[in-house]
This record gives sequence, C-alpha cells and structure tokens, in this order.
Amino acid sequence: MERQGRELAGVQVKASATVSAADFRGLRKLKAAAPDRFVAGAMLYDGEAGASFGDGLFAVVRRQKSIAWDFVCLESKDCQEGKVPESPGHPSGR
Repeated sequence: MERQGRELAGVQVKASATVSAADFRGLRKLKAAAPDRFVAGAMLYDGEAGASFGDGLFAVVRRQKSIAWDFVCLESKDCQEGKVPESPGHPSGR
C-alpha cells in the first residue's frame, strides 16, 4: 500500500495458525527495495496473538471482528512489547 506516493506499507496473508521470522521474506524484500519509503509490514495470520518481529514488521491476528483492533494495537508501545490490551469486541475477550 502506498500513501501520497511516499510512504509504503506491505500486507501479506498467511493461512496458518503459526508465524515465524522466515514468513516475512516477502515483506523484508519490499523493505530492502524501498528502504527510505517503507514504514511497516503486516502479516495477517490465523493465530491467537499479534506480535512484533522487529524492523517495523508485525504479525496480526486475522479475525473478522479483531482486525481493526489489532491494527490499532500495532501503534501501541504496549503491544510492541507483547502486552496486548483488553478489547471488548474481540471474540476471545482480549
């Protein structure tokens, strides 16, 4: 995704309940191709919790009711440190 022709973000979808650093190969290539423009990369997956993989790369749980919450969470320092705040609309109660 591109914003105002300057900032660049990548989104990748994985149909799995697990995610590892190796799964971010494509997003890392995007970052390497445009290092001055790359702002973030998100891997949507079927897991239980979002996590930071460093360098602006994040794993985001892709549940219909929680995607928006998880994207908001990515902006939070608590989430980046692994402390996921409560979300009243999240199906698991998180």
